[in-house]
Amino acid sequence: SGSGVDFINNARINGILLINNLGLVNPNAPKYATGSQLIYNTGGAYTRNNEWDNNTTGAAGYPYHVVIKNGTTLNFTAATPSPIGCAGDVTIGNPSAADAGTFNLATVGATPLYIGGSLLIGGASSTGTLNMSNSVGGDVYIGKDWTRTATGIVNFGTGSRSVIFNGSSDGTITADGGQVFPYMYVDKAAKPNKLTLADEVSITDEIGFTQGTVDLGTNNKFI
Repeated sequence: SGSGVDFINNARINGILLINNLGLVNPNAPKYATGSQLIYNTGGAYTRNNEWDNNTTGAAGYPYHVVIKNGTTLNFTAATPSPIGCAGDVTIGNPSAADAGTFNLATVGATPLYIGGSLLIGGASSTGTLNMSNSVGGDVYIGKDWTRTATGIVNFGTGSRSVIFNGSSDGTITADGGQVFPYMYVDKAAKPNKLTLADEVSITDEIGFTQGTVDLGTNNKFI
């Protein structure tokens, strides 16, 4: 609260940085160790601040895992530096409890989001909502898995933003009832890097393949 917590000399978070109601990082962001978590737990609307303002591995303000829970709506704005991202996973909602979260990129503008690991939307009994950008260029890049539970909600934004599977890790698309993407692209680091369909995927507008291998799995297909 007040003027916020100042991570002088960019002190390192080795475990969890928990941002509760009235929590604030100002002016210096921490560095985040591999496996650490930045958890948004405010219970209401919160606008991204200095705690997450980078896309450079090892730099201050570049988190590893990010969790949005406890009814928190994390708002990104057009003032966000471009691009922005995290090294690990983004979890929207709580996988094991009735604990909702919303990741709102609607006003992020043309800033793309790079998720080095996996994106989990929703949980066993919690609603997780992803609102993508309303501007061209505000797409989402995912290095590993896309997982949407039955309680996960995805709004692809005005004009329908793209989801791009990139990076050097194998990934899986898992979505309760199947997943509809307006625009989806596979742009892996090398041909052996694989994207597997655990559930059916539908494309309404365009799908593109630059590099990588797609495994349709058993009784799954692109339609």
